[in-house]
Amino acid sequence: MSKQKMLRFHPTTISGGLSRADFVIMRLKCQKGITTLELLIITPFAIYILLALLTVSMVFVVKNIVPAAAREAARHAAATGEYGNGSGSWRKGVDTITMSLPTEWSVGSDSGINKSFDAVTDVDVELVPGYYTARVSYHVVTPAPGMAKLLNPEAGWMDKYITISARAYFPNEEV
Repeated sequence: MSKQKMLRFHPTTISGGLSRADFVIMRLKCQKGITTLELLIITPFAIYILLALLTVSMVFVVKNIVPAAAREAARHAAATGEYGNGSGSWRKGVDTITMSLPTEWSVGSDSGINKSFDAVTDVDVELVPGYYTARVSYHVVTPAPGMAKLLNPEAGWMDKYITISARAYFPNEEV
């Protein structure tokens, strides 16, 4: 049997006479730059996925709190007969939001939204024939471009907020 065939099939050598240890060391030296490149390519996607998870969890929380705030405001209006901005019912809706969610977050916007919650414009309690109705809105800040579009198809690609609104109705108990 020729010497070359022996080297090729010997368990501690690789063809060409290199030992397995030498081959592994040579291979690792070549991988150093590739590993850094892989890290640089993957990191932005990993960060975007983390921001998406943060945004989805915030939207989930807001979709539970906003209807509760609207329900509390409408229930209070039906029980007391107070409605309109500045009333006790309006204050119930505002308090539910301000105690549960961050209200001062702001990233600026072209759509006229200045911060995540504005009590004057985002809470409305009114009397419609036979019912008290409360409308509450909250604007979830999206930390990455395109996030609003992914979670809300009506939003634009560069929107910085996702608006969550809820309306609650309670019958007028004074009638």
